[in-house]
Amino acid sequence: MPKVILAIIPARGGSKRLPKKNVRILRGKPLIFYTIDTANKSKYLDRVIVSTDDKKIAEISAKYGAEVIERPKKLARDDSPIIDAIFHVLNKIEADIVVLLQPTSPLRTAKDIDEAINLFIDNKCDSVISCSVDGPNGAIYISTPEILKKNKTFYAGKILIYPMPTERSVDIDTKRDFQKAFEFYRR
Repeated sequence: MPKVILAIIPARGGSKRLPKKNVRILRGKPLIFYTIDTANKSKYLDRVIVSTDDKKIAEISAKYGAEVIERPKKLARDDSPIIDAIFHVLNKIEADIVVLLQPTSPLRTAKDIDEAINLFIDNKCDSVISCSVDGPNGAIYISTPEILKKNKTFYAGKILIYPMPTERSVDIDTKRDFQKAFEFYRR
């Protein structure tokens, strides 16, 4: 039986350091567009789900081809762990493999996603996490629902690293990060 590979894109409406960052315009498109578009280009992802508490993010996500699951406000606070949002999605949708794609990492490619999935499937590991030379870059996390339920994190058990170049490892949390991503797309 083929494995169901599910992408989950967690996109809260609130952000203190860079307000409304998921819908900020980067090179003519909302930031979240880049993650949805890249996920939809993957050869392996069966479904692309955006988990959000925000109506505007939900509308934009649906427009660009993602399925949307409304996240309860209690799972969308600043101190709400992303793992709880993942479990909220997994309570509604069955999957064999979970691929977490944060919308704040717009420079990952479909090839990155597919290679990371291959790395996970071809090796007996608990998780695959994308990293640059500076460490985890927030772009790709892969595991199974069973392992996530057991460990409550991607950072447990046997972890394999999916290497990404520093220039594509921008994780947008500040205006400066947003400018780095903008500069990348100007090349």
